[in-house]
Amino acid sequence: LGYHSGNQSYKPHERRHIQAHLLKQMTSHLRHAADPIISLGRVDEHKHHLVIADRTPIDLIGYALVNLVNDPWKDSKQWQAEYIQECISVTNIYFKKLVLIQPGIPFIPDNKSGPVEMVDDLNAIYASMFLRPELCVDRRIMPETLTDITERMKYVLEFINA
Repeated sequence: LGYHSGNQSYKPHERRHIQAHLLKQMTSHLRHAADPIISLGRVDEHKHHLVIADRTPIDLIGYALVNLVNDPWKDSKQWQAEYIQECISVTNIYFKKLVLIQPGIPFIPDNKSGPVEMVDDLNAIYASMFLRPELCVDRRIMPETLTDITERMKYVLEFINA
C-alpha cells in the first residue's frame, strides 16, 4: 500500500484502511495454506498443513487498538469491536494453537519500529485478547522471565507438539 510501518502519524481513516487490508491479505495467505477436502462436490472442511506464523490476526488487533486509541470518530468503537470479532473468527478458523512470545531481549528502536512504549502496550493488548472466551484455540503465554533462546524454543515446541 506504500505506507511506512514506523510512521505513527497516519489519520484514523488511513489506519483503518491499513488494518482492513492487512487482515484481508493475511486471510488470503492463510486460506491458501489449507487444502480443501472435497466430498460430494462441495468443500466440507479444510485439512490444514502445519504452519508456524510469527504474526496472527491477534497481532492485527493489537496494532489496530494501539494506533486507534485516540480515534475521535464516533463509529470508532463499533469498527474496533467488529474488527476484533473478525480477527478472532479468522484465528479460530486457521489456527489450532497460539503462543504469546514475551519480549526476551531489549527493544532496540529503528526507523521501521514504533516507539518503545508501544511494546508494552501491544503486549498488554495481546494478553487481554488471550483471555477472550470467544477465542477457541489452545493458547499459552510465555513467561517474561524466560529469556534463554534454547528454553524459549523448548517452551514453544513442547506446546505445539503436545
